[in-house]
Parts: sequence; structure tokens; C-alpha cells
Amino acid sequence: MTARTALIVALLISVVLLFCCEPEPNGQAESDVVILFSLDEQAAFFERPFPLEFERDPDGTIALWKFPNPKRKPIIQRYIDAAEPLPDFGLNAGIFFPATEEIDGDSLPTLAESLMDDASAFVVNIDPSSPRYGERVPILCYVRQRSGDFTKRGLITLLPMPGYPLAPNALYAAVLTDGIRDKKGLVPEPHPDFAALRDGEERTDPPFVRAQAAFEPLWRYLDEIGFPRERVLCATVFRTQDPWKEMLAIRDYVYSHPPSYVAGSLHPVEDYPDYCFLEGRFEIPIFQRGNPPYLFEGGWIEFGESGAPVVDHYERLRFSLAIPKTRMPGDGFPILIHSHGSGGDYRTLIDRGPRGSPAGHGLAWYLAKVGIASASMDAPHHGERDPFFIRSPDLESLFFFNALNPPAMRD
Repeated sequence: MTARTALIVALLISVVLLFCCEPEPNGQAESDVVILFSLDEQAAFFERPFPLEFERDPDGTIALWKFPNPKRKPIIQRYIDAAEPLPDFGLNAGIFFPATEEIDGDSLPTLAESLMDDASAFVVNIDPSSPRYGERVPILCYVRQRSGDFTKRGLITLLPMPGYPLAPNALYAAVLTDGIRDKKGLVPEPHPDFAALRDGEERTDPPFVRAQAAFEPLWRYLDEIGFPRERVLCATVFRTQDPWKEMLAIRDYVYSHPPSYVAGSLHPVEDYPDYCFLEGRFEIPIFQRGNPPYLFEGGWIEFGESGAPVVDHYERLRFSLAIPKTRMPGDGFPILIHSHGSGGDYRTLIDRGPRGSPAGHGLAWYLAKVGIASASMDAPHHGERDPFFIRSPDLESLFFFNALNPPAMRD
């Protein structure tokens, strides 16, 4: 090869290498990983983050009808259907960001790092009306390493640390920044739809317009703290539910409608050295709809226009009452109300003590020795409230938790 030929070959190789290895305008090679945020109305459930504030049904409830059920399992569909009427999103549920490939999990923050200003991922309250506005919550971060029936490899999950739930009825954002890296050490790419949303492009397609409105509080918050939008690779905005609203409505109803004692029902049953065991009956309202054990249908609680729970029927329950034999204080004995576990009944308070202890040496005995009265009753589906009178602890537990009927299990 002549010197001239060698020079030409060297120049050609240099040109090829120049074009093959030319970096992006920002000085970084382009990552193969994209954090998904498709605003296509035909997009699958996990082609954008979840939860999303604008991902709602026409009635305003959260939209879960796209949630995957590839094997068409009826029990999965039951849970999807049960969650569909929820007005808002959970306080301690996972927040999901799908990606085309795995990112480097080590680039996600630790619990402590997730609270720092430079965290590569964070969850923050962006509701100006909330007393916790601007507060971050510590999060656990995970990257899915293989695909399953419902989610694909690469899914990023941010989970509020147990014990640190989000504020109820407040607007939150979860944010992934350019601090995360793919397996090659490169910054993943934002999805084109998210980049357009972040960069303030003008579009008229309805999903984009809904997303613009939903994300405006996040952009305002980031501007307020001086965090550049261009550093956000992906984000989601969602409103949390009020998990106590219905329970407080039930509490208020119970306070204003105390249970009625069945006259003449109280009578002594057994006498022990430290206390007397009496039994009686009282009537309570049942709010769950339908007939127990609600194995496949019924079991939910309805609330009227006033917000109060609707009574389905009334039930007479037996109760146990243990009265200490010590001198009663002038204002009466303090009393402990005992709730037995699955497989128990109203007598668990009386009889269930340490293994091998005789009848009558349950919790009531210990309480009576220090001058405390106690009472208990049959829990739903237990004792006399077992609809089949089988008295099987296993079946009573099944009826009580009832994973086959999600509305009944919840209510």
C-alpha cells in the first residue's frame, strides 16, 4: 500500500468513526431506555405512569378498566371492578413508571436520599391548600428485573415508606429526574409526549390538554423551588383519597344511635373467685347490604345523600360481661371492650388464657384482679352469627376476611 493510499484509508476511517460516535448536542450519547408516558388514547395501562390524575372515567372515579388481566381470571376482574368506583388514589400504594428497559437501580435514591433536594426520584405534596404543602415523603425504590403477567421488565416502583402515608385529599407528584441512569451509565430518554408536555408545546388532542391542566400545579411548584423543568425525565400527578370519610360517617351514626339493650336479657352465667360472668343481648344496626356471609355478592355499605350509612337490617347479639368482685369505685368500674380474633366468640374473653389454663382464666380474669370490668361479643360470622352454624374456625376466618368478594372484605 502506497503512502497516499494509506492516508486516504486513514481519513475515511476517521470520518466513519466521527459519524458513528458523534455525541448528542448536549454532549451525551443517547440512551436506549425510554421512560414511557404515552398519551395515545389506545395506549395500554402500563404505557404511562400510574396513578395519573387525568386518568379518570367520565363520572370522575379512577379509571382501571385497562388494567391487564391477560389470563382473564375472574378473581382479578372482581378486584378491578371493586376499585373502579374509588374517587381518588391510595395514601400508601405504589407509584409506577414503566420503562422500555431496566435502569440502574443504584441510581435511584435510598430512603434518606429521597428527602434531599438533589434526589433522583421523589414524591412531594404539591397542593397549596394542604398543610403539608412542599413536604416530601421517604420512598422505597424498586426496578422490576423480569416480565410477569401484569407488568414488564424495567418497571420502576416508588413506594411510600410504611408508616409515612401521604396526606389525605391532597395533590401529590412523583418525579424522576436526570439523576437516574441506565445500565450503561447514560441518562434515560423522556417519552416524546412527556417532553412535549414538559417543554410547553401547544397541542389540541384531548389527552394532552387534560395532562396540561393536571400538571400545572407541578410546574408551579418546581418553578417556586427553582428546579429546572428540563431535568424532569418523567412525572405523575394524582389526588389522594380520604380513607376516613366513610368510617367517620359510620362513627357519627353510631354515636347518635346507641345500641339498644334487650330488656331482661342480662343474667348470671358463671361465678369465679375474682369476677362474675354475665350474659345479655343488645340490638345493633347492620350496614352491609344483603345476607351474610356475602361470599360472592353483597356485603358493601351504602351511604345516603346526607353522607350517613344506610341501615340494611338489625341484629340481636349476645355479649359477655365480667364484673370484678372488688369494691366498685364511686364512678363505677373502668371497662375494657374486647374484640376476639378469627375462630373465637363472645366467650374468648372469659376462657382463652395461656395454653393449658382452665376455663374462666382468660383476659377477663387478669383484668378483674386489678379492678377492671370487661365485655365482648360475637364478631361477624362467628359464634351465633355464623350463618351456617358450622363453628369451624377455618370457615369463620374465610367468611370474615372473604378475599373472594372485595367489597365485602373492605366493608
